Amino acid sequence: YKPPPDSERSPSKPNLKNKSAAAKSQGHDTSITASHLNRQPPPRFNEQDIDRSLIAYTAPDTYEAEQFRILRTNVLFPKSGKPARNIMIASTAPSEGKSFVAANLAISIAQNIDKHVLLIDCDMRQPSIHKMFGFGPVPGLSDYLNQGTPLPSLMCRTFFERLTIL
Repeated sequence: YKPPPDSERSPSKPNLKNKSAAAKSQGHDTSITASHLNRQPPPRFNEQDIDRSLIAYTAPDTYEAEQFRILRTNVLFPKSGKPARNIMIASTAPSEGKSFVAANLAISIAQNIDKHVLLIDCDMRQPSIHKMFGFGPVPGLSDYLNQGTPLPSLMCRTFFERLTIL
């Protein structure tokens, strides 16, 4: 196997140096840097906008919330002995409850472990996790992938100390 020449490869990370040089040559201001982006205030959630479907938070005493606690226990304490470090919720069709399950499972896990939980909304067409947690429009994973926005500036702290969303 012989890899293609550099000119034919698609970069796996954005080439910010070339974009910056091109912008300067065209007279565009390139004074915004990653450090400037990190100084923006973090997005804040609005308590009134938290989705009622987050039953692990809004209705913790219900049968449905108990099912998420059972799922959490089965994921964190499998019969095989070693728990997974990463969990992906997927389905073959839209509107099957992936975000609902992922969000409630993440809340359930964050409520009961001493480690941090990162919930990543990988739906590029219709991301919904931010809205469920009471955030307005915020940049997300697509901004990292398309524009190279630094990940720390995209993290949103939720109402749980150990749960962050991207």
